[in-house]
Parts: sequence; structure tokens; C-alpha cells
Amino acid sequence: MYEFTKKDIRNKFKETSYGKKINSYLLMGVILFLISLITSVILSFYIYNGFNVDFFDDVIIFNMNRVCYLSYSITIFFTMILVYLDGKRDGAIRQFELSYNKSK
Repeated sequence: MYEFTKKDIRNKFKETSYGKKINSYLLMGVILFLISLITSVILSFYIYNGFNVDFFDDVIIFNMNRVCYLSYSITIFFTMILVYLDGKRDGAIRQFELSYNKSK
């Protein structure tokens, strides 16, 4: 929806305080998503290559599989956050477009 609106409406929406806030949240979400995705990929390479960490001679075994699953879960969580924020931005720009066209 955001991509299909006219460029002047997008620029006017970005100038509003709500547009700035939504775009900054979306940018932070993309950055956090990319960090979690890169972390998940790096951890999966370590796990599939047999990387295990043992502390105190088998008393405490640090299971990297759980850490990898946690990083996958965090990546999925940030994906859901991005989808939510994208929908919120689409709805906000649609409302802005309707009110902008009425004021003309």
C-alpha cells in the first residue's frame, strides 16, 4: 500500500510527527531483525559443524541447540513486529491520503 501511493503524499506523510515515528520504529525493527537473522545464521553454522562448549568437566553442559532455537524465535518475533509495523504504516498512510484529498 505504501509503495503504491503517490510520491508527494508519501513525502507529506513522512513530514508529520506520526509518519516520522512510524518510519523510525520500522527502521529500528529492520535493524534488529537483521542483527537477529545474522546471529541465527552464525549460530546455525556453529551447531552444524559440531560446536559444543563444555564447562567444569561435564558438570555443566552448555547446549548450543537451545541458544540457536532461541535466536530463531527472536528472529520470528522481529518478523512479526515488522509485519505489524508495515501494516500500521499502510493504514496510517491510507488515512492520511483520505484526509489529504478531502482538504484539497
